Amino acid sequence: MTLRLTMVGLGADISGTLAARDAGAELHVDLELENHVDFDRNRIGLVALHPLTVAGSPLRVRHPSGATTETAFPVHVAPDQPARDISGLTWRVGNREHRLRFDGDVFEMEDQRNWTDASFKTYSTPLERPAPVMQRAGTTVHQSLVLASEPAPSAERATRLAASPPEPPIVRFQPTDRPVPAIGIATTTHWSGHGWSRRASPASTPQLDFVLVEVDARADSVRGALERATGEANGAPLDVRIVADDASHVERAVAELPAQGVVRVGVFSARTHATEPALWAALQGFVRRRALDVELIAGTRGHFAELNRLPVGAVPEDVAMTFGASPQVHERSRAQLVESLAVQGTVTGEAARIAKGAAVHVGPVTLLPRFIATEPLPPVVAGPFAGSPPGSTDIDARQWAPALAAWTIGSAASLAGAGAASIAYFETTGPRGVRDEDGDAPVAAALAALREISGWQLLEPSGQVDRDVWLIAAQEPSSVRRRVALVANLAATVRTVVLERRRVRVPSASWIRIESDRDW
Repeated sequence: MTLRLTMVGLGADISGTLAARDAGAELHVDLELENHVDFDRNRIGLVALHPLTVAGSPLRVRHPSGATTETAFPVHVAPDQPARDISGLTWRVGNREHRLRFDGDVFEMEDQRNWTDASFKTYSTPLERPAPVMQRAGTTVHQSLVLASEPAPSAERATRLAASPPEPPIVRFQPTDRPVPAIGIATTTHWSGHGWSRRASPASTPQLDFVLVEVDARADSVRGALERATGEANGAPLDVRIVADDASHVERAVAELPAQGVVRVGVFSARTHATEPALWAALQGFVRRRALDVELIAGTRGHFAELNRLPVGAVPEDVAMTFGASPQVHERSRAQLVESLAVQGTVTGEAARIAKGAAVHVGPVTLLPRFIATEPLPPVVAGPFAGSPPGSTDIDARQWAPALAAWTIGSAASLAGAGAASIAYFETTGPRGVRDEDGDAPVAAALAALREISGWQLLEPSGQVDRDVWLIAAQEPSSVRRRVALVANLAATVRTVVLERRRVRVPSASWIRIESDRDW
């Protein structure tokens, strides 16, 4: 199979071919590209993605020098590259050995779980090399890889194909000692200069457990940003995230905090988007001076990658941690969205390990990244919402799709199962919003259902039904013992779920709510 490739954009004009050839026990992939104009590039070439099932598997790395290194795919999410200087990889899963050979550049591997991707990625051009590099017109890129693997015996393959679909397992529940996380929403960050693409009045904001607001303390209008957030909160308390350059900015923001109605306060550098020791010390001191009864949180306003890369000792022990999440840092396919759900729970568990038992607060969770975490925030720009960090202009039309409601139930199930104390989703209005002037987006109903059971006793299911079906169940902490389960189906076809004694069918890309005053 040969595909012709053309790429015009970002200053580049490239054409070429991608050829894949089945050679029995080997797969050969060849990439030939020709550049037609001068342009700056970071990296160009092939990428190999390794599934999460290889975590913990022994790994032999072959280097361009011919030397080899014995290691393993990481079990814990690796903050840095698990393998570098790669010309070949050999690994074993079960009784099957796989070999991958690269040509045309030097490759290295990163753990994409840092960004809730369900993969390890091996890519070309090591990050330690200077970038960008001028790619001259007329130059070519040639890369290839060869994957060799023991084929499955034909008899085994035939048996799998002939087997009838299994009956859905019976899902049973056990009470845990954890509550369902508090459910919140972030304030709006989008302003086009000409108005909202989707507008709503603050009074129409859905009632949730809290509203997360980021305030840029470098600006003079911190008070205005907090007042706007209070209006959008509709009576819910604020979770305030301060963005600052130095202690004076932290002092300015803390001085403007209302004496009541704030549940959490965190601080992050406008340069690194992470909590830095000097800023953390300033926050502690100024909050103590005002005698505010709030929970202090540290970590990052970026992805788990930034939290995972904080230096040891950067934040004192026994401090609640936070990070944001977006499933589409590297890819925007439907499969990417669905596969990210399990990894959200993985990184939350890793954050709990870093926090050494302290609470983990996740959010905002958004479909697209809100900013580029490797770049500092731009200078403060005066505007109608000065005092709030600017949001990305990227818009994902799926924000208003019914399937996002099912995805959000799945996300909450994954995060709650991993021990999240709170989760903030999306924004009140705007392209990442849950309501506009015409009413609620479908995801608003899912958030309301999650908020109904927040604080209830979390029930742990006996096992995942299948990878595309997610459920979160809880028991009301009262003598009534009312139970509620939210079941989401992210599969392309209808799924049947058996909850103890109750059998339910969940349509594709949808969710249902089930209530009972006894076992289902």
